[in-house]
Amino acid sequence: MKPKHSDWQPLDLVDKEAIQPLRSYNSRVASGDNRYYTLDTEEHDFYDPELDNDNADDDDHIEFLGKDPIEQKESSRHRRQNDKLKILLVFGVILLTCLVTVIIFQHFRTKSIIDKVCTTEECVKGSAYIVNKMDSSVDPCKDFYSFSCGNWEKMTAIPPSKSKYGSFSQISDEITKKLKGIMEQKEILYKGVKSRAIHSARTLYNMCMDQQQIEQDGIDPILKLIDDLGSWDMTPGTFDSDKWNLPDAILSSHIYGFGPFFGMGISTDEKNSSKHMIKFEQSGLTLGDQKEYFSNHTNYKQLKNALIKYVTDFSILLGADEDVGSSAKDLYDFEQKLAMIHVSREKLLDPIQNYHNMTLQHFQDNYLGDWLDLKTYMQGVFGDIKTITMDMEIIVYTPEYFVKLQDILKDTHKSLLANYIVWHSVDGLVGYLTDDFLKVALQLDKVESGIKEYPPRWKRCLAKTKSAFGFAIGALYVEQNFAENSKTEVESLFEEIRTAFLKNLDNIEWMDDKTRAYAKEKAASVNKMLGYPDYILDPKELDEHYENVTLVEGKLFESKLAIMIHGRKKNLGKIDDVPDRNEWDMYPMEVNGYYSSDFNHIAFPAGILQPPLFNPTSPKSFNFGSFGMICGHELTHGFDNRGKDFDKEGNMVNWWTKSSTDNFNTLTKCFVDFYHDYTVNGTNLNGETTLGENIADNGGMKMAYLAYRSWLGKSREADSLNLPGMQYNSDQLFFIGMAQDTANPC
Repeated sequence: MKPKHSDWQPLDLVDKEAIQPLRSYNSRVASGDNRYYTLDTEEHDFYDPELDNDNADDDDHIEFLGKDPIEQKESSRHRRQNDKLKILLVFGVILLTCLVTVIIFQHFRTKSIIDKVCTTEECVKGSAYIVNKMDSSVDPCKDFYSFSCGNWEKMTAIPPSKSKYGSFSQISDEITKKLKGIMEQKEILYKGVKSRAIHSARTLYNMCMDQQQIEQDGIDPILKLIDDLGSWDMTPGTFDSDKWNLPDAILSSHIYGFGPFFGMGISTDEKNSSKHMIKFEQSGLTLGDQKEYFSNHTNYKQLKNALIKYVTDFSILLGADEDVGSSAKDLYDFEQKLAMIHVSREKLLDPIQNYHNMTLQHFQDNYLGDWLDLKTYMQGVFGDIKTITMDMEIIVYTPEYFVKLQDILKDTHKSLLANYIVWHSVDGLVGYLTDDFLKVALQLDKVESGIKEYPPRWKRCLAKTKSAFGFAIGALYVEQNFAENSKTEVESLFEEIRTAFLKNLDNIEWMDDKTRAYAKEKAASVNKMLGYPDYILDPKELDEHYENVTLVEGKLFESKLAIMIHGRKKNLGKIDDVPDRNEWDMYPMEVNGYYSSDFNHIAFPAGILQPPLFNPTSPKSFNFGSFGMICGHELTHGFDNRGKDFDKEGNMVNWWTKSSTDNFNTLTKCFVDFYHDYTVNGTNLNGETTLGENIADNGGMKMAYLAYRSWLGKSREADSLNLPGMQYNSDQLFFIGMAQDTANPC
């Protein structure tokens, strides 16, 4: 879940009529609603021509007897005047009656609204939360974000351990504090019984918190791992270039799940969501993005120097000489060569273009070359899990990378290759070492991400525990903190969004009928998973989920390696299994959500189903603007630049006609260009890599608004309740809710 936005018109993401303000009570009266009528005081509306005989033909029609003609005429004139006075009097009485009726109606209507003001503790807190974020001194027509979130920006200090801090981060921190309290309890029972999985989670947390033992173990655990990986020549040790060979070193690293040079694992076949496939792809860069190694990158020199210093100081802590800096620079230069042959993130966005199905033998002969014997490698990684044959079909996402990799490997000395493999194995374990290693790692993170320090130890230990036993501690969180009724209410909200999405498809002119018909089928088929997987509610099933995870008592580093090996084997063991369409990819306490193109489902963990993102006591308009937008965001992902390539079963199938595809590509180009014009710290945003999120944000906002307007029409109410001290109407609260979702000082 990440927000990006604006110019909604290209993809028909705005219905101009839908964004008109709701009519007020007075506007509705003026519009001639059936229940109310306007008052027209013009005399001709009430004038009967038969009562007015003041014309040349009067005497031809009315005969007056026994009266002087002049007297008769004068009397007639007085009579007509009296009649008019009577009419005006009657009219005045009617008018007065109507005014009194309106006043009485308005009195009771206002009283009804006042009576609906929610004054519970939850409502007072909810109102304070909304208003305290706002800066009402800002003109919302000029700067709506500052109007909605200005005080949040001013009052919220970004923690030194984060580069940004938003609404999601705030909720996550609150959950983390609750989990800390749970993990530090003397005895933890789940559903009244002792759970082995929860006991293991608590054991790992306590080992991580035992800083004295970690300092006592020192560098011995990591030096042993380095030897197991074939060693390197960055530090004094057992490295022997004559005995060292690349295939063995690669295998030793990949057994743990490390990824130097490339990654290999099991996941769902994009073209057949009912089976798993072995997949290969490029990997092996320390920095987060290939472009950070390019000399034209804004922060190139700082990143280069920081990475070299990090590797240097890390090695010195392991016993290296001071001149190890030259080897660290060689390592950086080697990674830079790899970065140059990596397929760009922009090209990797297209799942169709990057799906390359072939046999292992074909991959060996045409792309990988002879530097690595695939048959030996695959059998070494899989072990007794399964016998792998060379005629087995696999998927290779980046075949051109493997072709270019051959030349780089041939031109690189063994010692540098060994240093690279070891480095990419130990770098990810820095958090399991003494604090001295964290200090040197922070040098790079300060430059790359902008953080000033790492979180306190308890937060880091909780993160490690969650990584290893996420569903176990998630079960405790659900048991002690989750309101089950929120699932039902969120489900209802999501269905409102889905209905709006389906109706809106009829209004998209650039999509032809054939494509539209299937889009409706797919949207109607989207499955929703809320809160958590059901098995975590059963202690026995929860224990079975972690039954093969073993820890090394009192040894954090060794326990981490054991957890990694277990995770690797568990992934490889899926090779012959039918994919579980209801498998969760997030833990229950996470403040997030996701859409799976493989299974056409949406998941919202328990962590996100809570105030302020979703609050049953908030006005409906605010909930539609906040959590409704999130629902719409994830639903729209099923039809963005990636999701559109998958059918309702999660198979990569082209169900779009050529005309609809061409129109989609033309219109999304506007999104790419629009967002590319935004800059952050002098660097333009990448409109291509953020396209999916931008489409989802804009589409999600529109769907939420259409759903809200539809709900409003059905409910015949301005809103479900009024918060105390809230001066904004329902439409305004909708957009305030949407804006406050994204409150995010950077």
